Amino acid sequence: MQASFVSIELMHEVIPSVSAIKVIEIEDNEYVAFEGNSRLYALQKVFDQLIIEVELYVLGKDSKIARRVSRVLKLNQLVQKVGEGVKR
Repeated sequence: MQASFVSIELMHEVIPSVSAIKVIEIEDNEYVAFEGNSRLYALQKVFDQLIIEVELYVLGKDSKIARRVSRVLKLNQLVQKVGEGVKR
């Protein structure tokens, strides 16, 4: 089954919100959403394969914030690998 693509514009029409889903990359190809978590969770629960356009906030190389977020996720066993289809 081919994954469907949901743009920011379509997301706003279907699930209106003040802002788009926003993410940071904490490690290579590992992302954490800091805005829009509920929308992201709901979409993942309903659809098997869905590519969702998000706003990616780029942190500086070796960012303290990314390292701290990564550490907190690992300590709390909340790390979930993202699969193929994640777009930057």
